[in-house]
Amino acid sequence: MSKMDADLNEVLNLNCPTGSLIGSRKAALQTIQKNLHGLQSDKAVKNRLLKLRDHYNQPQEELTAYVGIIRWYIDRKLKKLGRV
Repeated sequence: MSKMDADLNEVLNLNCPTGSLIGSRKAALQTIQKNLHGLQSDKAVKNRLLKLRDHYNQPQEELTAYVGIIRWYIDRKLKKLGRV
């Protein structure tokens, strides 16, 4: 195991399945998924994703918690729908 892996997994314990970090990231992601739930067409989903991407990419003094996973998810969904 590399020093970095040891630091992440043992010292910081960032990927502990029972830790709050994973649960908190999941909750942030579920907020975005709920925001998209019920949209009927791909066009509606794309439009919502584009608005969300603009919102989460705005310069802010304090970033939204777990903004990295939110941005990753939005970009991944847009790529799947054929819009980057």
